[in-house]
Amino acid sequence: MVERVDIVRIGNRASARRGRGFSLVELLVVIGIIVLLAGILLPALSGARRAARSTATQAQITDLGNAIDSFRADNQRLPGYFSPVQMGSPDNADSNRGLTALENAMLDLAGGIVDADDPNANIVELNPTTDSDEDIFVNIDLIGAVGGPGYYTPPQGRFEVNDFQAAGEGALALPDVMDANGSPLMLWARDEGASGTLVNPDVTSFGPGDLPIALVDSSGDTPAAFYLASNYGVLAGGRSSTESMLGEDTVLNGSTLTAEDREISLAAVLGSPSFPSNTDADGNAIDFESTNTNDYEDIFPSALRGSYMLMSAGSDEVFFETQRAPRLDVNDAVIRYGANFFGEDQDVMKAFDDLFIARD
Repeated sequence: MVERVDIVRIGNRASARRGRGFSLVELLVVIGIIVLLAGILLPALSGARRAARSTATQAQITDLGNAIDSFRADNQRLPGYFSPVQMGSPDNADSNRGLTALENAMLDLAGGIVDADDPNANIVELNPTTDSDEDIFVNIDLIGAVGGPGYYTPPQGRFEVNDFQAAGEGALALPDVMDANGSPLMLWARDEGASGTLVNPDVTSFGPGDLPIALVDSSGDTPAAFYLASNYGVLAGGRSSTESMLGEDTVLNGSTLTAEDREISLAAVLGSPSFPSNTDADGNAIDFESTNTNDYEDIFPSALRGSYMLMSAGSDEVFFETQRAPRLDVNDAVIRYGANFFGEDQDVMKAFDDLFIARD
C-alpha cells in the first residue's frame, strides 16, 4: 500500500513539471535566438534572390541581343520600323508620345503592325513625330504571335503594360519587355545613316564631318550617333513602378542639368572606354600618365561601345543613379568620359548596378 502512494506522488510531481511550460527567461532566450538567425539568414536570402534576378536578366539581355544580331544579318540594318532620326524627334520627348527605341525595335523583331484600325481589336496608333502621314497601327495581341517575324519572343510574364501605362494611349499602351525585376529594358540604337568623326557634344560648334556621340534630339542640322529622345519614354515617361526611371539622383535628370549636361553624360556611357582620343578638343596631345581629375573634360572617346547597347536598370530600378557614379565633385551630377581613366573601375558603367551588353 505504501509503495502505491509513493508511485502516485512521483507521478503527480512529473505531471506538474510537464504542465509548468517555459519560463519567461526561456521564452526570451528562444525569441532572441530566432531573431538572431533571422538577421543572419534574411539578408543572405535577399542577396541570393537579387543575384538570381541579375543572372536571369543578363541571360535575357543576351538573348535579345542575339535576336537583334539575327535581324541585322538578314536585313543589313538594326531593327526598328521608325528611323533613328524620327525616334530622336523632339516630338518623341513628349511624355504622352514617348515611343522607346526597344518598342520600335520590337515592331521588327516580333511584329504586330496591321494595315488599318479595327475597333474590335486591341490596336494602338503609333508615331514618334507629329507627322500624321507616318502613323501606323499595331495590334498588341499580334506582337510575338505565331506567323510574325519570329526573331524574338519575350519570356512569359516579361512583356507587360504596367499600371502607369494602362491609362495612356499610343506608345503608353504598348507592352514593354521587362527584366526579372519587373522594370523595362532599354535599347540605345545607333543612327547608322549618320557618319563623320566622333566629337564630344560640348564643343563650341560642330563643323562639317563632325558626328556628336549623343544629342538630346534630332532637331538640329548636325546628326548624332544617338539621341536621348529615343528613350525619353522609358526614362521619364512613367514606364516603371516608380513612375519615372530617372529621379533627381541620376545623370540624365535633375533641375540643374542642361541639355548639354545630359549629352555629355550619355556620351560617357555610350563611348568605348577602350578607345580614348589621343588629343583634346583643341588638338593638343593628352598625356595619360600625368593626367589628373582636373582633365576630365579633355578626354573623349574616338569610338562607340557598339552600334547598339541593351540595358537593365538593375535591382534599384533606376538607370544611371548618381549615388554610384564617378563625378568631378559632389555638386556636379555630370558623368564624363574621362572618369574611365581615374580610379579602379576603368569603366564608368561599373559605377552603376545597371546591367548591359554593347555590340557592333
